Amino acid sequence: MKALLLAIEKAKASIRAKVEHPFHVIKNLFGYR
Repeated sequence: MKALLLAIEKAKASIRAKVEHPFHVIKNLFGYR
């Protein structure tokens, strides 16, 4: 059970990283800090 929860958290973290990175790139391109 704990291993399953850890796997879910890891998946959520990787998805969040993939989603957030493009937003940071776009913000930097437009000069938003």
